[in-house]
Amino acid sequence: MAAHVTRTHTEVATNAPQAQKFAGASILVTGGSRGIGREIALRFADQGASRITISYLRNDSAAEKTAQDIQERGAEPILVRGNIGDPEHTIKMFETAKEIDVIVANAATGVIRPVTELSEKHWDWTMNSNARSFF
Repeated sequence: MAAHVTRTHTEVATNAPQAQKFAGASILVTGGSRGIGREIALRFADQGASRITISYLRNDSAAEKTAQDIQERGAEPILVRGNIGDPEHTIKMFETAKEIDVIVANAATGVIRPVTELSEKHWDWTMNSNARSFF
């Protein structure tokens, strides 16, 4: 993959003022367009990150709103749409993000049905997205 981690969290955050703990850092947040992932991405922007890549599944309007909010905080937003459980998407996500200082593996999904109605396809969807997404 084209991306590589350039600094550890400790190197990025050590001795930095609270508002600039991640000054200049490049961040990747999976599932970063809504909910907790969105708040994590915005927090990194508030703490000085220069580029924040958001990986999301399908809600374009939420991703675009998050990108706008990231940009208003002074960071460059990068949006990557696709299923984190798909190895081809994961490769694309890392190639698009380029250098990465911090990865937040926040994306999660599942099938909400009674166990008697679950199929192998449902199990594979859940496990590929939640447990195997970076492998």
